[in-house]
Amino acid sequence: ADEAPAVAAADLGTAARDGDGEGDGGDGSGEGSGEGEGDASVSDGESYLLAVTAGGYGKRMPTSAFRVQARRGQGRIALKFKRGVVADGEDRLVALRRCTASDEVLISTGRGTAVRQAVCNIPAQGRTATGVLLQRLDESDFVANIAILPSVESDAELGDVGADENRR
Repeated sequence: ADEAPAVAAADLGTAARDGDGEGDGGDGSGEGSGEGEGDASVSDGESYLLAVTAGGYGKRMPTSAFRVQARRGQGRIALKFKRGVVADGEDRLVALRRCTASDEVLISTGRGTAVRQAVCNIPAQGRTATGVLLQRLDESDFVANIAILPSVESDAELGDVGADENRR
């Protein structure tokens, strides 16, 4: 499934949060005090969650930083926002997508600018970090959306499809 469980996306506008670390071990690491209580990890190898804000900031986080939660779970802090970054004063989460380090991300702005960059160039950071500036924006511009572009194997692995089309 291409979803991001346990990030508590119910309130993406203010970031998914779990309070001040209470009930998870106290250190904010997300490690529960009881083992075997359904603290299954969301991790599946090199999978990351990519978070991008309207102000152009973003980061990637390993999915292992989040755990699957049952009903009534309080969520997890996924991102802290910078104040005064966007015109209305408060930055907000625009997109939270699952990706791998070999994928690329296409960032599009409200004014129609689109920038493509490799996910591996975006630093992997902890859940409480604010992220880095991914897209420099004019004062009245904002990030409208992102798209994850999956990595494509080399032509040799695909059987050089383009060469077959040219022979016809």
